[in-house]
Amino acid sequence: MGGPTPRTRRSSEEVQELVLASARDLFLARGYDGTTTADIARHAGVPEKQLFRTFGTKAGLFDATVLQGFAAFARRYRETWTAGRENTTPEQRIELLVKELVHLAEENRAILMSAVNRGSADQDDPQTRLVHHWAQTLQSWEDLATEVRDAEDLEIDPPASIAALGAMAFGMVMLEDLLIVPGPDAPSRDRRVEAMIRLAAHGLLARRSSAS
Repeated sequence: MGGPTPRTRRSSEEVQELVLASARDLFLARGYDGTTTADIARHAGVPEKQLFRTFGTKAGLFDATVLQGFAAFARRYRETWTAGRENTTPEQRIELLVKELVHLAEENRAILMSAVNRGSADQDDPQTRLVHHWAQTLQSWEDLATEVRDAEDLEIDPPASIAALGAMAFGMVMLEDLLIVPGPDAPSRDRRVEAMIRLAAHGLLARRSSAS
């Protein structure tokens, strides 16, 4: 009989990908405070000291997974908006914006809830930075709302409009337990998103300039 099969040595890139994927999964599922570096190392199947050598701290891992994920999301949405500018209607672009905001809130619900409940004013706190990233993501899209306003001759306030859409998406996801009574007549997630899209499109596009 032969001896045990030798374990294949993983490259540093493979280990890093495993750690990042595990960290993101656990942060999203448990929040920042509910996740330890030991949990991440165990989930990834690597020694905890290897995690520290690569990322330094739990906060460093949080930045590399969740916060950079927010930045990547904002870039992807802007690229999608720009690519579809010539062959989509304002209604379709508003629909895309609402759906993306809801998706972002849903994907990060646990850590966003944890960050809001924590209420820290410490600018170095990872969860405080997360809340700021959410706000900065919304702010980065104000020029997109300005573009629609100018193209369609609308009387809207782009910063306030984007903030209101963000509040609708955030509130629907974060406050679901307060807003929806469980039961057969409860509106489904898709119905609620569709209602948000209709409200947003009507509220924004109905405000035509009196000069138009």
